[in-house]
Amino acid sequence: MVIMKMEGEMSNFAMVWITVVASLWYCHAIAKITKQGPKRFVVILPVTLLFFVLPLNLSTICLGGPTSFFIAWLATFKLILFSFGKGPLSSDPPLPLSRFVPLACLPIKIQENAGQNSKKGQKSPLNYATKALIFATILPVYQNKSSIHPKLFLFLFGVYTYTALEIILATVAAAIGFCISTDMCTWYYKS
Repeated sequence: MVIMKMEGEMSNFAMVWITVVASLWYCHAIAKITKQGPKRFVVILPVTLLFFVLPLNLSTICLGGPTSFFIAWLATFKLILFSFGKGPLSSDPPLPLSRFVPLACLPIKIQENAGQNSKKGQKSPLNYATKALIFATILPVYQNKSSIHPKLFLFLFGVYTYTALEIILATVAAAIGFCISTDMCTWYYKS
């Protein structure tokens, strides 16, 4: 029963992301036909509304949470900016589709000076140790939920959500960084 449910969830996950890629392809193509401004916004608006609904097809927090963040928040706001000629998706000349899609829905920035290696944005080992310590308290807190004040529990839930989101973003950034450093994604960054 659990295996069948997970297979259904993976099928939903694949359909959500296929729909996202197809929708972003549409937005990329429509940008060649319409000028930036209110007209492009109206044409892209159905996609942004779809992006709010798509993550609701996923029932597990492990797939639904990050997908909601990447699609309903990042992609939606980047597309709204794009419709008015602003943000990372707008450029002259236009971005190729191979850059447009990942840039629209992943928490990445394409740096033109990829050779310059800056440490800006990297976190200290103490930061990661603190987050690991916070994450280690999840199980004991949930096991003793009944003896914790509801407002304290709600606060801790917010802290855990923030920490989990930060870990997910760091994991995605590390995976993309690894992919780039091993030349697995050079097609993605070539003009």
